[in-house]
Amino acid sequence: MIREYLVEVTAHEVGHTLRSAHNFRASNMLKPEELLDDAKTDVMSQFRFGDGLQPNRDRPKGKKQGTSARRRLGRTIIGAIEYAYKTIDGEEDVELAKIASRCAEPELGYATDEDALGTLSPASMDPLVNQFDQSSDPIGFYTDRIKIVRELWTSMEEACSKKAKAIRFCAAR
Repeated sequence: MIREYLVEVTAHEVGHTLRSAHNFRASNMLKPEELLDDAKTDVMSQFRFGDGLQPNRDRPKGKKQGTSARRRLGRTIIGAIEYAYKTIDGEEDVELAKIASRCAEPELGYATDEDALGTLSPASMDPLVNQFDQSSDPIGFYTDRIKIVRELWTSMEEACSKKAKAIRFCAAR
């Protein structure tokens, strides 16, 4: 889990050094089950690391679980890097226009921090651009979060008492 996190953070920060900003539109292009597909998620998107509740626990029990961290650059950042840094043979304007002509592709949707204007801000310019919306189905996403919290809440006392017993046992040795 630590390795996954370090890879994600490193790739994310390298994205910043290449002048890429956060992308708050990318998450709502994906269905909830697609958030679990590393081939479709982007390290510059503001996808959360795990869920803050339990490592490798992205869905309630009985549903497919995802990885803790995103491991790849998405199409949006690859397009931005290509536009900014690609070595161009021939007419620069023509080649850059080819790259820029792809900007209307849904997979290249892009909205930065300035577009989000804070978490769930009513001043946001686009209702589909939020910092923590996590998928094209935010109600379904947060319904799953509630299920996970309930599962953890109901099992917490037992889990904590087992850990406390183990700690007391080790301390007594």
